[in-house]
Amino acid sequence: MFFYNRILTIFVSLFFCLVLTSIAFAQTEPVFYGEEVVVTAARYPQFVSDVPWSVTIISEDEIKSLGVANVGDAVRMVAGTYVKSDGGLGGLKSVSLRGLTSNHVIILVDGMRMNSVLLGYGIPEDIMVSDIERIEIIRAPLSAIYGADAVGGVINVITKKAEEERRIVIDALGGTFSTYKFNLSDSFYRDNFGYYLSAGYLSSGGFRANSDYLSQRYLLEMKSKINNDGLVSVVFDQYISERGTPYTITFPSLTARRNDDNIRFGITYNFKIDNKNEVEANIYKVRQKQISNYNPSLYADLNFLSEFSIVELRRVSDLNPSWRVSYGLEMREDHGVSDASGDHTLSNKALFLQSENKIGRTYSFIFGARGDSHSQYGESINPRIGMVARPFEFLIFKTSYGLAFRAPTQNDLFTYLLDTFSSPFYSYSYESKGHPDLRPERGDMFDLSLQFNPTSKTTIILNGYESTMKDYIRWQETYRDTDWLTYDVSTWEAVNIPIVNVEGFEISIEQKIIETLSVFANYANENTLDISNQKVLDYAPREKYNIGVRYKDDIGNAASFSFKHVGKRYADRDNARLLAQYNVLDISVSKEFGLVTVSLVGENLADVSYQETEGYPMPGRMGYIGVSMNI
Repeated sequence: MFFYNRILTIFVSLFFCLVLTSIAFAQTEPVFYGEEVVVTAARYPQFVSDVPWSVTIISEDEIKSLGVANVGDAVRMVAGTYVKSDGGLGGLKSVSLRGLTSNHVIILVDGMRMNSVLLGYGIPEDIMVSDIERIEIIRAPLSAIYGADAVGGVINVITKKAEEERRIVIDALGGTFSTYKFNLSDSFYRDNFGYYLSAGYLSSGGFRANSDYLSQRYLLEMKSKINNDGLVSVVFDQYISERGTPYTITFPSLTARRNDDNIRFGITYNFKIDNKNEVEANIYKVRQKQISNYNPSLYADLNFLSEFSIVELRRVSDLNPSWRVSYGLEMREDHGVSDASGDHTLSNKALFLQSENKIGRTYSFIFGARGDSHSQYGESINPRIGMVARPFEFLIFKTSYGLAFRAPTQNDLFTYLLDTFSSPFYSYSYESKGHPDLRPERGDMFDLSLQFNPTSKTTIILNGYESTMKDYIRWQETYRDTDWLTYDVSTWEAVNIPIVNVEGFEISIEQKIIETLSVFANYANENTLDISNQKVLDYAPREKYNIGVRYKDDIGNAASFSFKHVGKRYADRDNARLLAQYNVLDISVSKEFGLVTVSLVGENLADVSYQETEGYPMPGRMGYIGVSMNI
């Protein structure tokens, strides 16, 4: 609490000084810089400067400049974001925000939830970047509008839509480790009807034995206007993959395999009642199917099926020029089936309300709350409040506070898996146990932010935050008996930890040197503690920083340089095993030749040897050449 009180005192004192000063200079009307629009923070469009939460938007051009294949790699450069991978193109990736785990982050695609019913987290490596228009990252508790799991924040992947002129794009790429990519997209809109159609293929031989990867993705979105006031959209999205899972370098597997088949289908209806009222209805279903096997010659397949259906109804009303209200309801049914946790169906119903009030162009306030009724845990109410102040044309002050909760996943509740092996020389027994009596996590987060624009080309953002989670859920080893040579017995269980506390701050700087050249840097420092034993949570680095340079001119030349640093972090709950810090350097250049763009990408140019997950090496130096053609 010392951190919290210190930051609060500084910010509140500064804020009141600024308010008093702004009254004296009230005749100066603020000018807003970088007016990007975000839809994720309130589920309707807002200027980023009006949002009291920490927001980062990654544009299509920025994604292209990074030269990455999936969403997990696209968000690595964002302040307060930590991505952990098992290595390679098909390696399991997890994204955490502000010291919490991937289970505390909701991943959306076009506003549709993608987190697994069984596992609780979204799988960012399964979302390819070819069809992405932009990515919105909100680092704040958003349970007040998204319900359970939006504790650390939300990542919303927004796909491309139909365009007025027909556009056909062909992308091809080849490179290190026999990596090949091909994507074809077709977009068209005329006479109140349009579509976006895309098909993609990505494969790699892998940098380790049994780390090969093959995926296919298909996306179809159609939209049609109805009587000029209504818009109906239908989307179908399928991702299919097969990959090897080589496991650790200590206990590698040459036979373990994993297959995924994910489908998203949704219908959205937008209706504009008048200039002040708009209604949106969503019905969608997500099915995620996975088959895995550690050793097909010895074991049967493990089957996992996660599917959920969601019905949403929302209305946005402008009661007057300075007061906007949004409210709605959500009904959801989750169905999970696995060989480890059985067959279970859970449901949730929710109502939410949000009010946004503005006082001139200087102050705005947001208050919202959501009430959930869960079939397993009963009722939960989660409010949030935020404020934005612009005392000067070059300064924006933001503060927010919100409650959040996370329900245990079906794996947390119902898993029971016993894996045994015995031979004359060695035997092992590994047991995994969930607990039906786990309590849901409940917590809060306080956030303070200053955005300073000394010039129209310079942006400096300072964030300070603290969050406290009660009944934090984690899997941990509760029993171990081994001599490491002849036998090994281990039991892992899902348990509640009384209190976990996160304190941190972020600094982001972006400078446009000239119209075609910009540089940026961000730094995050946070401390994530299990209060019961004063141990740092595993895989929660104390510090992380990124530096980047981007260049793009009007004659088709573009280049980007990025440097990532991740500090030391513990690989176990007892803080006995420390993973080394690492630095990674990437570069990308591209050149347009009429309708054709040629790009070169280099990753890990210094050929650094490092691990993001203990025992799983990351690839060394890699290079790719890509060609994109617009027809």
